[in-house]
Amino acid sequence: MTPQEVLELLVKDRVFYEESGGGVTFTGGEPLAQPDFLLELLILCSRYGLHTAVDTSGYARADVFSTIAEHADLLLFDLKTADNNKHCHYTGKETLTIRKNLFSLQENGPELIIRIPVIPGFNDQLTEMEALCDTLLKINAPVRRVDLLPYHKWGRHKYETLQMRAPEWFSPVDEEISLQEISQLFSLAGFDVKKGG
Repeated sequence: MTPQEVLELLVKDRVFYEESGGGVTFTGGEPLAQPDFLLELLILCSRYGLHTAVDTSGYARADVFSTIAEHADLLLFDLKTADNNKHCHYTGKETLTIRKNLFSLQENGPELIIRIPVIPGFNDQLTEMEALCDTLLKINAPVRRVDLLPYHKWGRHKYETLQMRAPEWFSPVDEEISLQEISQLFSLAGFDVKKGG
């Protein structure tokens, strides 16, 4: 489909966006992996008065990220860990690009919601969450909200249905803290927090 064809479908739901106060969310995968297509759609949506959100990991070239951020109304920015080694091991990508893009956002940019999947045995330790909170306190852009997304294993059933071997799950560690404790940590730092997606 072309961006114009996608827009024609989106405009059909304008009445729902207006009644709900919502809009169009571009997600994936990673929508910044198709920057030209995404940019054209963001520009078209803006011309038609449609609110736009981009759900991103922040992993993109700086010029791509800044251009998309300039045309989006809202960024849903996913952060998994502040630990570069851990991030590289589990995602195959380092955090430097992600951090640079996050820190490039300014006060006059798009609204920003930080989304953190809370994964038992991966990032649900106090030191992990303190590091993420510390990162957010240092960025220039105001954070509208921090969304804490509880991890689930619903995908395990899909592997069984497809007769595929499920990946190893993270093992619990001694320092795990609850979603409520994590929520309090970010709240005490001054962030509005929402638990759940």
